[in-house]
Amino acid sequence: MARSLDIPKRQKEVTYRYVASTPQGKTVRGTIKATSELAAERLLVGRRLHPVEMVVAPSMFSLEEAFPTFF
Repeated sequence: MARSLDIPKRQKEVTYRYVASTPQGKTVRGTIKATSELAAERLLVGRRLHPVEMVVAPSMFSLEEAFPTFF
């Protein structure tokens, strides 16, 4: 009997809006895509930013999400 491979499902990336501070104390705002809030925070820290606030950005309608089998 053939064994099926357990292929891990790819986690969906979410867009987060953030407010962060730079090492110089400047406040910056932006968006970042990540699979979780923790992953987004780690990405910002990797960019030498200190996250102050982070929220999920409202998603826009996406054909890829509506019809995933076509993409």
